[in-house]
Amino acid sequence: NKKSNMVLHAKFFELLKSCAVKNGVLVKEINPAFTSIIAKHKYSKQLGRTVHSCAALVIARRGKRYKDRVPSHLAYLLQGGDQNKNSWIKWSLIHKKLKKVPKSHSVKEQDKEFDKFLEFIKPI
Repeated sequence: NKKSNMVLHAKFFELLKSCAVKNGVLVKEINPAFTSIIAKHKYSKQLGRTVHSCAALVIARRGKRYKDRVPSHLAYLLQGGDQNKNSWIKWSLIHKKLKKVPKSHSVKEQDKEFDKFLEFIKPI
């Protein structure tokens, strides 16, 4: 199954490239590594868009040869020696460190806790 998917994937891109060449459209192959991570931590909240649409933006920026540097509000997560590493390694390190941070309670859990609090302070 995996081999057949790889063959179909390769065939699809081969057909896409040939159609593009016939119609005079330039096709650039871009490595999608870390695009979702960069999109999540750098663009998603800022632009108010989904991680997936922002990942597409990161891919488009790579096609234009823009670099996605680590923003200053995340740079504190990198230690001294990490500052000189490749940009993708920096994003990988940041992602690993942010995954360890516990997620906050969901809105429903917060509402339940607030209701319990109101019950507790309600006069008898």
